[in-house]
Amino acid sequence: YTIYAFLLTPEAHLLEFPVLVTISLSAQAYTMELEAEVQKLKDLNEELVRKQVAFLQTLLLDMLNVQLQYILCKGGFIAMDSEVDSFSL
Repeated sequence: YTIYAFLLTPEAHLLEFPVLVTISLSAQAYTMELEAEVQKLKDLNEELVRKQVAFLQTLLLDMLNVQLQYILCKGGFIAMDSEVDSFSL
């Protein structure tokens, strides 16, 4: 993108080109900086989603183990070594 700026001075014809180039490069650099920030946020989001999935899997395993212990104790069986180690979605 090019941003046009005109200086209202007698020397405007001397400054017009460098000002236009500088503004254009600044806009391009700002766009690249924003794109880099967006990529960082996407990477952070992916990491947080992975952590959330791991947390929810752990929570579900804990809930399943509590239910398993309840069922085993309710049925007259006491088997504290029985646990669910993994599951898949």
